Amino acid sequence: MQLPPPDPERDAGLDGILPATSSESALATASIGAGARPGDLSGSWRVMLGLAWVTAFFCYAGIWQASVQIGIGTWWVGPRAQPTHVAVKLIPFVLTLAMGLLVVYNVKSLVRWSAAGVVGAALVSLPDFSRSVGLGVAEAIIAGLLGLVTVASLSGRYRAAPSIEPLSAPPPSRQPPEPAPH
Repeated sequence: MQLPPPDPERDAGLDGILPATSSESALATASIGAGARPGDLSGSWRVMLGLAWVTAFFCYAGIWQASVQIGIGTWWVGPRAQPTHVAVKLIPFVLTLAMGLLVVYNVKSLVRWSAAGVVGAALVSLPDFSRSVGLGVAEAIIAGLLGLVTVASLSGRYRAAPSIEPLSAPPPSRQPPEPAPH
């Protein structure tokens, strides 16, 4: 696979900081995609993070079904005889859908929002350790795996281009140290 030749009109410099002929200009333009801000996730890591939150949605649906089948409701589902309000039942699903929307809209500080969502998922699991340890562990595993994907996604953030001195500036002069008097 060969890369296309550089386009001087497209790589005309980074906001007038770099001259159009410098190779650093092309490198800085290539390192941050069009419209990306430093700190944003790359496209593949955004997809990975979004898939993790969608998977968590379906995992919570599986936990709901398992709690109904074994007859021990999680705190957010409640027992069969006295189910919780619909708004309470939907807490884990609203959390995962909200995180999915944040990923789709590529909000600023997406990794921080995902970390806050992981804390929310961990908080969802805590009350179930007193009711049904197995379901609580399953919910804690979901939160832990979401945390792993969130931490791993830190490696896929765009970095700010390094500041490069203009080519027209003379290099700093180095003068030899003066000899010490005897």
